[in-house]
Amino acid sequence: MELTLPAYAKINLYLDITGKLENGYHEILSLMQSVSLCDFVTLTLVPEENGEITLECDAPNVPTGEKNLAYRAAKRYFEAIGRFPKTHIRIEKHIPMEAGLAGGSTDAAATLVGLNRLLGGPLSLSELCSIGKSLGADVPFCICGGTMEAKGIGEILTKKPLMPKLPIVIAKKGAGVSTPGAYRALDALYHDFTDCNGTASEGCYDALLSAIESGDTDGIAKGTYNIFEETVFPYHDEARFLQAFFMENGAIASRMSGSGPSVFGIFQAEEAAKCAADRINRGAGEQIAFVTFPVSDSEEL
Repeated sequence: MELTLPAYAKINLYLDITGKLENGYHEILSLMQSVSLCDFVTLTLVPEENGEITLECDAPNVPTGEKNLAYRAAKRYFEAIGRFPKTHIRIEKHIPMEAGLAGGSTDAAATLVGLNRLLGGPLSLSELCSIGKSLGADVPFCICGGTMEAKGIGEILTKKPLMPKLPIVIAKKGAGVSTPGAYRALDALYHDFTDCNGTASEGCYDALLSAIESGDTDGIAKGTYNIFEETVFPYHDEARFLQAFFMENGAIASRMSGSGPSVFGIFQAEEAAKCAADRINRGAGEQIAFVTFPVSDSEEL
């Protein structure tokens, strides 16, 4: 049995921190959006119990054993159902790594969903998301897809109206960002988020949701937000450059995704988006910018 699924990247249209738990995890408020930039995950199962899990990837820096989230996702899925067929996972990478786009999380999500399909659906969506949560905060969202509000540590998901299908250019330039390091920098800046209800201006998030529901592109542009820009941009010149470049080349909004360093620009016209991406890629001498579109939950994994 074999199945290939797209594993869609995500961007954060809005990302704020609303508090910090005693265990050190941060509580967030985010509006996450699936986009058409994707990896492809191919699962091959042999009906042979007590078989091993193997994984290959066309990107040389991706681990192929226990350190790979998709590998661990398969292992935990089989533990949950009590069956262990021989499994091979092949990942075709297109999503930049260490970029704030959930590349590893979405591969794990595709693995969970794909295995469940191949084996006849023994687990519910909530059970898949529970396994996903044990792997990483973004995995439950990547399982569900579309436009979703994320609270808690990212696992409390609420479906929201789909973002209009505006072209979005995503680019990553320069070194990756350490997510734990980015959180530590914010902890220092905001005194461990004690007595914190969020850092963005009051009403900003609700205004963004309202703008998305009504298709108000100007309102969407004004409502995007990412708290991590405060601590990443001061030392990551390339990310800061990309945001300025997008805004100078026709974008109606530009933000960093997750803890970065990927930056996305939202455009109203596809031609302007393509021109911006082409200019970035020519300057870099390789493809580091991608024209994408929002993906709805009807197109989910």
